[in-house]
Amino acid sequence: MLANVKARIERLAHPNLRDTTAACLRWIQHRFNMRSIAVAGPLHGQAASRSSRPSVPRHTLYHELREAIALEGCPLCRLQTEASVRRLAYLFREGVNDPEFRAQLRASLGFCARHAEAVLRRGNPLAVSIMYQDVTGEALRRLSTSSGSSADLSQGTCPLCVAEDEDMDLYAGAMAEALRDMELRAAFEATAGLCLRHLMAVLERTSGETRLFLVEHERTALMRLWAELAEFVRKSDARYRHEPMGRESDAWIRALLKFGGRITYRRNGGHAR
Repeated sequence: MLANVKARIERLAHPNLRDTTAACLRWIQHRFNMRSIAVAGPLHGQAASRSSRPSVPRHTLYHELREAIALEGCPLCRLQTEASVRRLAYLFREGVNDPEFRAQLRASLGFCARHAEAVLRRGNPLAVSIMYQDVTGEALRRLSTSSGSSADLSQGTCPLCVAEDEDMDLYAGAMAEALRDMELRAAFEATAGLCLRHLMAVLERTSGETRLFLVEHERTALMRLWAELAEFVRKSDARYRHEPMGRESDAWIRALLKFGGRITYRRNGGHAR
């Protein structure tokens, strides 16, 4: 097990120590469900003050959530975007020499269309050539060892899609736990909430009062969004076009992101405003 952990840590290397430590902690917490790894705040099982609600451990993911919540857009979309951008950077820097990743890519016959487009935009001709020489060779091998009527060139699951699913599970679980913390909850109340996909993922991992809070918060956010969309439609009418647009001017963009979510591959991990 230690050898596997060491290998994983080496593959998660980032340009600076902070990113490396955060990435390692995220993976260890996810792999072993060790959510009690804390950098500050009370530990699991520690007695809580009678005058306040219990607080969850403030591990690395807690602080990442706090930072994401302070920005516009779904905080989990933002965190998944940042993880995906880091993963692509690793892919071009070191993944090309990673035997395990190369084997996964051969088995899947390359990336899915969405991730292939992301790789194309990021651009690294040499890395792509090396990896897809493997993929092309695998396709030729399958064709050479089968009859024409039974040739199997079906693609397996894209390895980057698998990694994104793992990110989803990690961040949704962290959000479900963090919403028990009153300080983070207060910050979350000032936001427009989660996109629909991440909302469902977090709701699946919550219960009781935390679940009721999240449902009510999202109901309020949706009512506000509905009113802003209605106001945008009204002011688009020729009779009211003289009225200046307010916050409703980008309600249509926020509606698309609310119901569709967004994981981008921009270098800064930005979202449409």
